[in-house]
Amino acid sequence: MTFDAESIRALAPGRAFALDGKVAVVTGAAGGIGRWLAAGLGAAGARVLVTDYVPEALDEVRSALAGAAVEIAAFECDLTDEDAPERIVAAALDLLGRVDVLVNCAAVNRRLPILEMDRETYDWIMRIDLRLPYFLSQTAARAMTDHGGAIVNISSLNFQYGLEHISVYGPAKAGLSQLTRVMALEWAEHGIRANAIAPGYMDTPLAVPIWADPDVARWIMNRVPLQRAGKPAELVATCQLLASDAGSFITGQTIVVDGGFMAGGRWFTPDAYRFVQGGHETVLVDVIESLVDTVNTSGVTIVRGDEETATRVPATTDPSSVGAVDAVVFFTKCYHTAAAAQSAHPLVGAQTIVASLQNGWGNGDVLAAEYDPAQIVLGVTYNSGLVLGPGRVRHPADAATTLGPFAGDSTGDAERLAQAIRDGGLEAEVAAQVRPEIWKKIVLNAATLPTAALAGMNAGALTEHPEMHELVSETAREAVAVARSLGYHIDPKERVDSIHALLERAAATKGSMLQDFEAGRRTEIDVINGAVVRAAAESGVDVPLNRALVALVKGWEAMRGLGD
Repeated sequence: MTFDAESIRALAPGRAFALDGKVAVVTGAAGGIGRWLAAGLGAAGARVLVTDYVPEALDEVRSALAGAAVEIAAFECDLTDEDAPERIVAAALDLLGRVDVLVNCAAVNRRLPILEMDRETYDWIMRIDLRLPYFLSQTAARAMTDHGGAIVNISSLNFQYGLEHISVYGPAKAGLSQLTRVMALEWAEHGIRANAIAPGYMDTPLAVPIWADPDVARWIMNRVPLQRAGKPAELVATCQLLASDAGSFITGQTIVVDGGFMAGGRWFTPDAYRFVQGGHETVLVDVIESLVDTVNTSGVTIVRGDEETATRVPATTDPSSVGAVDAVVFFTKCYHTAAAAQSAHPLVGAQTIVASLQNGWGNGDVLAAEYDPAQIVLGVTYNSGLVLGPGRVRHPADAATTLGPFAGDSTGDAERLAQAIRDGGLEAEVAAQVRPEIWKKIVLNAATLPTAALAGMNAGALTEHPEMHELVSETAREAVAVARSLGYHIDPKERVDSIHALLERAAATKGSMLQDFEAGRRTEIDVINGAVVRAAAESGVDVPLNRALVALVKGWEAMRGLGD
């Protein structure tokens, strides 16, 4: 080819993709994808024979294409008939004079477990999805050998991606892609190219049951980087490419058009190594670059007694490098929640669970200012950790986590997140009304965190010391009284007994506020005892111990320039 003005003008898409004078045959043309491919080939200048077994739908397609000035012929045919390939090609030759392009789009499926698949259904799927394109392509190729042509087979992601309950459809599509390669090898000498298109999850009538199932739709959307279903019209350009001279050096290929589904997996994003142990893809997100570098180099090490477990977990400071995920769980300090919620937008898609397992009261409201309240899950966890160094944490013992919806009473998202936690070997339960559980944790934190921090005591020492034991108990009773005034039925004796039992189990563990004191950090007193004091003021409950603890901790912060 000479590099001159004429060859450059020939590169214009309108000329390269033109199908003027060509005849295209499209099977399954009454379907959601087939009709658009037929329309696209007609729009590129081809005369088109559309065929299917549904006369009403086929007539609708014929009428629509004719209205767009496409030269169109329709041939109704039961595609399962033994002589369907010969009849379809004969119709094209009789009505339009030749065959240049064949698009094998017809396909059927019935999802059944292998143990329930019967021979009749197996034969039906294989006959339409693999046998028909085999013999129809054979017949069409015989009509193309004197002038060449193009065959475009419509495959599926399932030619490569296995899923349960498609034990016939999947192998049929895999076979179709392999057949495409063999066609390309055998028919190249006749000027016949053969390629396949593997669409992703599309918005078609056949896919309505898929999108109607919220669990399935969530599963798909969290694996499609473009975060939407494909449109049949978005397959047209690829089909035009493969059918026209624009694709003259492309043959034997299966081209995936899937919004990125097959590009790879996305990271499930909680801030806990247990999700990794449970088999969930996980990435940690933090703003401290040195911590992220350490985690990426050495992983996360959990120390339990004399045993250490190192787990490799990817980490990043850039949420946009991860993309939308199944769930985002916030563990930041409460005063960082708003900033963290804003920066996490690249992680959150329409189906993403947005969860908080943070200390204190009010984190859900902060998240709801950024995201749909229906996506938000609140929870409390009694798992504690002592930071021993970057990426290194002491975890004394497994403890319970409770999750529930922030808005409404649907517990589906909470249950999915709880199951992920269980997968990692931890206890997790779901409560339709989670706020009383959050207040139970507030009672615990209000009674133990500031007292331990101000006295410099670990958990075991706090409950063993008689005067501190009583201070913890009285502070807890005040907080319970406030919770009860808000309508949360919390048993004060149960709370006090549970708190001291937990302190005994935690033993040498240091509370988070004591760790803040030792690190010279601002504490979360505002959303713990501060929340108790504010609610008490509204309810008319006297909480002198909680007020005193707030004053003491705020005073400590003020002396170190850590205030608001």
